[in-house]
Amino acid sequence: MDFKNLNRFRLTVLALPFILVLLLGACSNETNSPSESTDQHNSPDVSDQTVENTSGGELKLALSGGGQALAPASELRTVNDLIISGTTLEKLGKYDGEGKMQPLLAKDWEENPEDLTITFELNQGIQFHDGTDFNAEAVKWNIDEFLASGRAELNGIQDVEILGDYTVQVQLDEWNSSMLNNICHFVSITSPSAYEENGKDWVKDNPVGTGPFKFVSWTKDESVVFEKNTNYWQEGKPYLDGVTFNFMADATTATSSLQVGEIHGFVGAPALSAKEMSEVEELKVETLTTGLGSLGKGIIGDSANPQSPFADPLVRGALSYAVDRDAIVEILYYGHAIATNQWGVPGSPTFNDDLDTTYDPEKAKELLKEAGYPNGFKTTFTTNNNDADVSLATAIQGYLSEVGIDVELNTVDNAFFRELTTSANNQPWDGLVLYNHRGDFDLGTYMPRNFSSQATTYGHHLTEVEEIVTLFNEVKGAKDSNELADISKDIQRLVAVDHALATFILVEGLPFISHESVLDTGINFGHGSEWTPENAKISSK
Repeated sequence: MDFKNLNRFRLTVLALPFILVLLLGACSNETNSPSESTDQHNSPDVSDQTVENTSGGELKLALSGGGQALAPASELRTVNDLIISGTTLEKLGKYDGEGKMQPLLAKDWEENPEDLTITFELNQGIQFHDGTDFNAEAVKWNIDEFLASGRAELNGIQDVEILGDYTVQVQLDEWNSSMLNNICHFVSITSPSAYEENGKDWVKDNPVGTGPFKFVSWTKDESVVFEKNTNYWQEGKPYLDGVTFNFMADATTATSSLQVGEIHGFVGAPALSAKEMSEVEELKVETLTTGLGSLGKGIIGDSANPQSPFADPLVRGALSYAVDRDAIVEILYYGHAIATNQWGVPGSPTFNDDLDTTYDPEKAKELLKEAGYPNGFKTTFTTNNNDADVSLATAIQGYLSEVGIDVELNTVDNAFFRELTTSANNQPWDGLVLYNHRGDFDLGTYMPRNFSSQATTYGHHLTEVEEIVTLFNEVKGAKDSNELADISKDIQRLVAVDHALATFILVEGLPFISHESVLDTGINFGHGSEWTPENAKISSK
């Protein structure tokens, strides 16, 4: 399928905003202690505008949907939850533009694989918005609360010990190379006093953190309002007087509001909106390039079904050569996504550059012939019924048709799709299904959830490969970044090529559209669910 054929999908592609429903996180693969400098590493290069030209003002941002909760950390499950709450709640660390974790509330940390410990030294002199102190006791309380919730991201923590007023040590039951970043990313620090005095339900709607802005109000399905924290611990910040998030489910409403100046930015905009607004004077578009916090798209066959053509790795391998990823990104996503043939995006530390599955329909046909399907076969392809996924599935359908695979699309609602792909469901899908996966490059934390007997989604109807499962355990136990990268690249080869358990196509770019006057938000700088409200400015020039 060439670009001309793909053009027919332009009118429908990405008409609805992308709403990520899973808590997205990731792990960098750096095990060295970070620099103690907080300001330099927690945000992108700040603008050279003078403070006089940028101080004050209320930043108004649009989101495609509302939040579900604003605190505590265990309740933050969507990208919107994390972006909104990140205005007032802070974490021990934050991702930089290279996907590496850098200190924020923590001043420093030390990982000790031999002793199975991670020790955090905390910044001092910080208070929560209710006037109580941020200290080791507060950090322990927040980690313990997260563990008690049953969330899986911190599984493997044996104990949290206070070594001093501003020193916390986490004891693991076995070494996990992802744990430092999981703690820093997932545990947004909430005031223990606010929780204990008012209860969890109150805190969910009334977050109390250490951040640059204090919570003011939340009008469900309409807006969340924050005001400047005049006692913020980073001297001279924040620059803004306040931040308001407006919920606008309709992308046209959001872009119209942008153009008339009712809002300053649109977070997580559809690719079509980003394409259109990039042509508007005084507006700019910033796209996530790390993949962190975003959603990957691909296809998966029912390989565990011995009667299915997709039980044959040759057939599964043919899929990867049959789809033109670059064309899909360019035409359907208007360049606001990243083509990939494996988990994560090119340039990430776990990406295997040696895997070559360049678009080659003749190669796909050869593999199908070798598998015993010289004339192809018929199959079903189940996808979510939102416009973006249907457009993607339709494009894939066209590509597969060119190599002889006759695909019938089966569109279902989101509830049924989630049930179909959840491991608790014993009813397998038939043929192909759209593959939604995390765009993060942390294989040890997330890949087992799809490709092992412990899978929570998809894996219950996939062939389980013992060698891959073994490497999942090894990558978690990696003692340094080089070992982690080497093991990860072996996993990528086994999953994407040797066994072709999934066909990876792209990672979404989560476009952020804003006025040129909006500076230093940090949106789409490192992680798709993080930003730097303390640095954000509105230029008067």
